[in-house]
Amino acid sequence: MASRSPSRIPFHPVQAVAEPSGWKWRSCHSESRETSVSSNQSQEVNKQMPATFEWAESNGAAETVTVPVANANFGNVDAPNLSTPNNRVVAGQNSYEKWLRGRFSGTYTAISNLKCWKSGGVLPANVSIKAAVNAPYSTPVSTPSAVATADIPTAEASALVPASPGASPSFSGYIAMQLQIGAAASPGTIPTQTYTLKYDEV
Repeated sequence: MASRSPSRIPFHPVQAVAEPSGWKWRSCHSESRETSVSSNQSQEVNKQMPATFEWAESNGAAETVTVPVANANFGNVDAPNLSTPNNRVVAGQNSYEKWLRGRFSGTYTAISNLKCWKSGGVLPANVSIKAAVNAPYSTPVSTPSAVATADIPTAEASALVPASPGASPSFSGYIAMQLQIGAAASPGTIPTQTYTLKYDEV
C-alpha cells in the first residue's frame, strides 16, 4: 500500500465585513495499490493513475453546476467564481449559501472515508462559518441557513463526513456552507482560512 502526498487546491480571497480576506482549500488522499505474489515472481496489479479531483459548485433554483470552480468566495449574490472587490457581505448580514461538492473522475476503484474540516485560520469575533453535509440541494439563501447551522469543525477528529462518490465520474455529498457576520463585527479583513477535504482512494 502506498501513500500519496496531499494535493492543494487554492481558493482565492473571500470578501467579508469590509475588506477582502483569503481562503484556501486543500484536498488530500492516499492511493492504495494491491500486489499479488506467486511462488516464483511478484506482480503489481491495479496500478493506475490517481483519480482526478475538482471542486464543483451548485447555484440557482434549477441547480446549475459549475465544475471546476476557480474560487469559493462568499458573497451577497448566488453565483460561482465571485470577484473579491465586489459582492461584499457586511456586518449584520449573511452570505448566500455555498453548495460545494468534490467531483471525481479518471480511473479509480473506490473513493471512501471523506472528511471535511477547517484546518487553519482564526475567525474574527462575531464572524462564523456554518456548515453541513449530505443534505439534498436547495436554492441558496442569504437568510440564516436552515441547513448549515453548526460551526464547521476545526479538527479531523470531529470532521464532517460527506457521502462517497460512486463510479467515475461522480460527486461527493454536498458540503453546504454560509458565512455569517454579526452586527457587532468590526470592519477589517478576515484572515486566511484553510479547509481540508480528505479521502482514501483505491
